[in-house]
Amino acid sequence: MIALVTLGRINSSIPEPERGFDWFITGNYSATTRRFLTTAAQMPEEKAYSPHHATHGHCYSADQLITLAAQEADGRLTHGRRVLLLASSSRSWSLTALERVDPAPA
Repeated sequence: MIALVTLGRINSSIPEPERGFDWFITGNYSATTRRFLTTAAQMPEEKAYSPHHATHGHCYSADQLITLAAQEADGRLTHGRRVLLLASSSRSWSLTALERVDPAPA
């Protein structure tokens, strides 16, 4: 329920909420845990992105930053792409909406 309320707040404050999000990033959790979190955030399972789960394991607060860097490196995080980023622990959730915006050429 918390995820739905938070997602509603995010969607009410961003331009063009109907565009949705291209990727959903959580910590490097097991597939079962990521599936639960993806469902709670009403995101399609194929948008959950965790390329380093098997190689890095769970790196706590660095997971999301590692994943964002990997997305940029492999060309998935390009201008205009939106990401819904979930940081969670046993006591808290933080849901953040990000959009990649490249600087305009000078």
